[in-house]
Amino acid sequence: MVATHPIDADLDFDEPKKGVSRLFFAWFSFISLCFLLALYLAIFGNPNDAGPTTSVLLSPDEALDLREEVSKADMAAASADEQDHSEKTAAQNTPSDIAQDATTEKTTFDLSRGLPPVPDPALIARGKYGPMPVISSDGRKASTVYARPFDASDKRPKIGIMIGGMGLSERGTLAAIEKLPGEVSLAFAPYPHKLQLWVKRARESGHEVMLQIPMEPFDFPNNDPGDHALLTTKRPLENIDELDWLLSRFTGYAGVTNYMGAKFTASETAMRPFLEAISARGLFYFDDGASNRSQAETLSKTQGIDFAKGARNIDSALNKSGIDLRLLELEEIAREKGFAIGVGSSYPVTIRQVADWAETLEAKGLVLAPISFLATHSKPVTH
Repeated sequence: MVATHPIDADLDFDEPKKGVSRLFFAWFSFISLCFLLALYLAIFGNPNDAGPTTSVLLSPDEALDLREEVSKADMAAASADEQDHSEKTAAQNTPSDIAQDATTEKTTFDLSRGLPPVPDPALIARGKYGPMPVISSDGRKASTVYARPFDASDKRPKIGIMIGGMGLSERGTLAAIEKLPGEVSLAFAPYPHKLQLWVKRARESGHEVMLQIPMEPFDFPNNDPGDHALLTTKRPLENIDELDWLLSRFTGYAGVTNYMGAKFTASETAMRPFLEAISARGLFYFDDGASNRSQAETLSKTQGIDFAKGARNIDSALNKSGIDLRLLELEEIAREKGFAIGVGSSYPVTIRQVADWAETLEAKGLVLAPISFLATHSKPVTH
């Protein structure tokens, strides 16, 4: 007989079995959890993955070489958004709102949701460098489709304001978009990143947008307007190729304007093919009025191109009193000629003075009008 230690009677010989059972249960639970997680991801996808998005694609080229391309999905989404915008606008307008005298162009506009999304698929085509504006098969043009609507029956003297250099300064661009009235047109430089996002934000705030085209000044190359600038020393086809690059930077602009360019705009040989190309793509041209040698007005008249010209640089004297004086001069020109256009940049003092001044126009019997309307409905101002 084997001796038994008194403590043996207190031993629990089932304990090892319980340990094995617990270990087996833990592993089984872990494997089950992994299986359920894998099944969830297979069905629903990774919750941290943003999935497909609607965006303008930026290539990894050098900083100034932005090849923002619009995919078919982008255009389809924009088209759907635009149709939804139009349907809701139409639903809000009663028959009495829409019925107007056939002799006028008066239309009821609902801008409470800003301007419709861009691009319109019918107004864009794939180009060598990216998306390019085109005239649609039914004759619609960017100069009107992307324009901010304006009541053509309004007979008050009209003043247009264009603020340029958009996109170069984030703070200045944001201030111009948010603080200036929607009737103020914003012109974007072709070089900054995220241009399409800025354009989207501008249109959501009611601003129509334009594209600034860098052109050769008289003191080039000491004063350089930037890469892909149009130069008088280049052959017409070379300049058109550069223009194609510039036009492909973003979508949704109603027209283009010069950046610098006193020498280029003074050359009829250089300007004629440029204006023909702009017109063929359904755009208007706005001359900032900085050079009295510009051939743009004469050529636009002979070629039937939608055109407007600036009458004053409102912040040539960058101070409150200087800007206020230029704005008063615009008022006088508008009363005399029917309309006038001022050009400025996104300086804080410019934005502040223009925003304050705009609130006084109704009491003066004047009205702010977008540049697109003045380019397509009015004769050029020469003053």
